Amino acid sequence: MDDMLVHGQPLNKDGTVSLSQSELDKIADKTAQSSSSSTTSSSTTSSSSSTTSSSSSTTSSQSPSLSPPSPSSQGLLRRRVHIDSELTVEVYELDDPSKLVHEWMESHSGADPFGTVYWPGSNLGLRLLKKRLSSIPPNANILVLGCGTGVEAIGAASLSPTFKVHALDLNPLALSLLSRAASSSSSLSSRITTERFDLTSNKPLPLEGVDVVLACDILYNQELAKEVGRRCYECLSLPKPPSLIVTDSQRFHGTDFLVEMNARLLVDNRQHENILWETERLTNITSSGILVPEDQVYDISVRYISV
Repeated sequence: MDDMLVHGQPLNKDGTVSLSQSELDKIADKTAQSSSSSTTSSSTTSSSSSTTSSSSSTTSSQSPSLSPPSPSSQGLLRRRVHIDSELTVEVYELDDPSKLVHEWMESHSGADPFGTVYWPGSNLGLRLLKKRLSSIPPNANILVLGCGTGVEAIGAASLSPTFKVHALDLNPLALSLLSRAASSSSSLSSRITTERFDLTSNKPLPLEGVDVVLACDILYNQELAKEVGRRCYECLSLPKPPSLIVTDSQRFHGTDFLVEMNARLLVDNRQHENILWETERLTNITSSGILVPEDQVYDISVRYISV
């Protein structure tokens, strides 16, 4: 686990935001209740045999526009993520996620805590999205799987004032962090919606009207990697599939992901050649280790697919 990268550095000396644990719990509970309510509404209007959900597109009002969480006692840090010379994304992450990580590793129950910090694969995901801007509709709907702190969601919404983003995550705390970051701009918060969503469930993805799907650095374990492969097949098997971008900086379970996705595509006669990883080198990435609070500056090779 020491090789996994999770992160935490104040933007500056006063970049730490003090939050109380009780208030943070209230934020997460409120997010979960709101997301659960919208999930129920969505599922009652969709067919169980469909691979798309008509009531949960990125343009729906399934979840409310984001508003700032109440200030609270556990530390949050602002992190400014430099995507390239033209795009910088600012998000909030947990100051010290190590306690949550230890608790999750011991129990392996509930939502994992890895989405409460920034991962470098989101950086590459946004760079790849920028390269495809000319082929994306001007009013594109973008779906983010496992949105975490919201680097991809906020970055994608920042690329065009007409882009709409629907962000999914199982962890309500991650959705709260995204909410806080997006609330800094009324333009962003009005174009980003969230939903608490379990990628390992049988519930169809909200793919109606979606033009691009992003899945960045969410292949944490073998089971999840296979489920993400299944979900990517779900996207690519549509009559008019969206563009799909997947990144993997940790390089632990990428083979499980590809095997699952390619096997399903082959059986369905959707793909005659296997989709393979490509690699891009990122330089001067700033983050820390998952159980190490100090920042490091490093270069890293990130695998990706962009179809």
